[in-house]
Amino acid sequence: MEKSLAVKFYKNPKSPFPSGEANRKDLEKNWVQDFAEYSYLVQKEKRQFWVKSTSIARDLQLSRFVFSSRNQKTYRVLQTSNDSLLAIAENSTTPEWLPLSDLTPLPQDTGCAWTLTSTQLRESPSWKSDSVLSVPAGSRLVIQKVDDTWALVTFESVGRITGWVDLNNLLLKHDFAAFALIDKQTWTPVLYREGADLITSEKKRIPLSEIKGLITKPDLGISIVTSDSEKLLLRQNLTLLKTDFQTWSLSKISGHGDVYWRKTTTATAAEAHLADGISIEELMKREVVSVSFHPKNPNLALASAQGIFLTTDGKTWNKLLNFKNQDFPVLVDSDSNLYVGSQRSSDLGLKFFPFFRWENLTPLLEQRQKRAVQELKIRQLSSPRPGILRMEVETNAGRVALAARTQASIIQKWDFD
Repeated sequence: MEKSLAVKFYKNPKSPFPSGEANRKDLEKNWVQDFAEYSYLVQKEKRQFWVKSTSIARDLQLSRFVFSSRNQKTYRVLQTSNDSLLAIAENSTTPEWLPLSDLTPLPQDTGCAWTLTSTQLRESPSWKSDSVLSVPAGSRLVIQKVDDTWALVTFESVGRITGWVDLNNLLLKHDFAAFALIDKQTWTPVLYREGADLITSEKKRIPLSEIKGLITKPDLGISIVTSDSEKLLLRQNLTLLKTDFQTWSLSKISGHGDVYWRKTTTATAAEAHLADGISIEELMKREVVSVSFHPKNPNLALASAQGIFLTTDGKTWNKLLNFKNQDFPVLVDSDSNLYVGSQRSSDLGLKFFPFFRWENLTPLLEQRQKRAVQELKIRQLSSPRPGILRMEVETNAGRVALAARTQASIIQKWDFD
């Protein structure tokens, strides 16, 4: 195997060592999908090392309200992921996925709780009390009040169920605090949380119930797992130095099954997503299934023709390798976002991510069509005016047209068009 074509693969993206090597052409031929993975360069005392974003919690993920520097709006947080938050702006009914890099916690917000392990909600603040519900690790809980080492919380994800949880099982926004607001004007430096109290720099105890606001440490990450491979202990405080983005590809190859590999091991990210270009004449010799031009810039366009092709000069059309020879409806909107089927790119095709979730769309379609959705395909994409995305979807019960605003990278709510 030529060294230039040999690519190391892993049985799991978290594996510290590769499982073998395969020919790049074989990996690309048997490609299944790509997915993004974020990592943090962290420091613990004098040691620096990389950890996966799934192993770390940040202050934003424990916030109930955040401020966006992108549009100067305040949002209420509904759901969190490793690199973004699903939130809804004031006076809006449409949730948006917002990148953490654009957001800041609000000082007046004391945040919520996050379960570090599977936790029992109990009827009263006692281990002898009956369990109301078992809450999985990583669940967001809203704190109603604190009683000694117990917190009365509401689990909103399952119909606002309320119960008591031991504070030792929870991560709080208070765990990220640098300053705490005691009354309307007094910000007090704090060191850490101990049970139901914050410990100040003067070693005084402030009950959590007296805290009116928090200024958190934006460069603090707290480990939410115990991991030998990443050398992490649960609840470790880590200083976040740098964020890194990495795209993994999943392929199925004979003798190994599912393997994971990095497409950009030898090429730069800007080069790896494009194949050699073809002319417009060569493109037109193919069966063009869908084509879309930027509303004001005819040099920027996408075409679906036994593969997805992108042009930025109106002359040369480069094939986007991550879509192989597949055909999908395509769209270039007024903000230069590229849509290919259910995927969206805001950086001219370097990275594509889903812009909506099928599991949220399926119940809506089943309610409209009065039957279970067994097949679901996107047949057409369009943008009738800036900020509006229109999509025609075909199911086993026929075609349906939907429309939504495109204020964020992932759309959660659709209306029938």
